[in-house]
Amino acid sequence: RTLRAAISWSVARLSAQAREQLLRLCVFMGGFTEADARAITGLERSTLEALARASLLQPAALGRHHMLEPIREFALEQLSVAGWAPDAHARHARHFAMECHGAFDALIGREQSVWYARIDAEQPNIQAAMRWSIHDAGDRAAQALRVGYGIWRYWWQRGYWRDNLAAMRQALDVNGPDAAAIVRREGDESAANAALLLHAGA
Repeated sequence: RTLRAAISWSVARLSAQAREQLLRLCVFMGGFTEADARAITGLERSTLEALARASLLQPAALGRHHMLEPIREFALEQLSVAGWAPDAHARHARHFAMECHGAFDALIGREQSVWYARIDAEQPNIQAAMRWSIHDAGDRAAQALRVGYGIWRYWWQRGYWRDNLAAMRQALDVNGPDAAAIVRREGDESAANAALLLHAGA
């Protein structure tokens, strides 16, 4: 109770903008880079520095930042109270789905080692993006499949294929046997390819 009071006091001292940014940052899992935070929440460096000075964010390796779990739990609660949770989670999932989509060719390119390291660091965020995409609504099936298809080489090389294949199948089940046709109509070729591959291996 004392810790919660201390967190509440620190958050209350923030400006309205910094407070909203803090709450939106709590959707990250396993930390985040400044670039990802800016892309998803519009976070400015001055706000990042203010949150760090208030000990609401902690520096981590490789230029990353993370939120201690008691602070994150408080922020998640307040994010829901403010009514921002659906939008914050959707932005997070959409961003990492796009990142995975962009990784498809990069994982066999000249900078593949950089991409493997990036995906290693972002595994908690990628898994969270897939879970949100699967469970939020049926029309997110394409987004979840885009994540899976975009980084299937990474999963194979790291030995994660079986676990993540199950998640992709779950995404496919959201829209049933017509999922491949649905995502192809949406113009999402990578998601359609993932759906077809899963059906072929069923």
